[in-house]
Amino acid sequence: MVAVSLKKKEKIMSIPTIQNARIIIIGYGNPGRCDDGLGPALAHAVKSLHLPEVAVTTDYQLNIEHSELIARFDIAILADASVNDTEPFALRRIVPKAEVEFTTHSVSPEAVLAMAADLFNSRVVGLTLAVRGKRFDEYEESLSERARINLAEAVEFMRSAVHCGIFTNMIQRDRNQPAGL
Repeated sequence: MVAVSLKKKEKIMSIPTIQNARIIIIGYGNPGRCDDGLGPALAHAVKSLHLPEVAVTTDYQLNIEHSELIARFDIAILADASVNDTEPFALRRIVPKAEVEFTTHSVSPEAVLAMAADLFNSRVVGLTLAVRGKRFDEYEESLSERARINLAEAVEFMRSAVHCGIFTNMIQRDRNQPAGL
């Protein structure tokens, strides 16, 4: 993966290039709100592993522009913090779901997937990775002890899943199904 870093209002945004990447991880959330920063923390940790075929970026929230980005990949993993999901994390397959919202400032993972399909004719496989956090009610750039433990387990899962070919197998299975299934 090759990435360009742009500094924008104290936020580093990584713009992934495709080259050999087949998987994009978008870690999103607000690192200034304690465990809400689990998505970006996961993205940074995975990026440091230099996993083959994996591109990584972060943002504060998902928006419509992410649909163009994920359309360039076979798998999009949208990672965020969770208040009430299973510990240490939950990985779920999502399906495209068009939504009509008052704003396009922030959109759901399913809506981003739907826009990728509708606007870019993409068959990207969408997954959410929800890492369980505990502390969300403070303004501080730190993770709780429990969140750090859950993050470490999620990062190890991602490393193992990429090295064992779990995502590659998912891509091959998905490509053998007719569109729309």
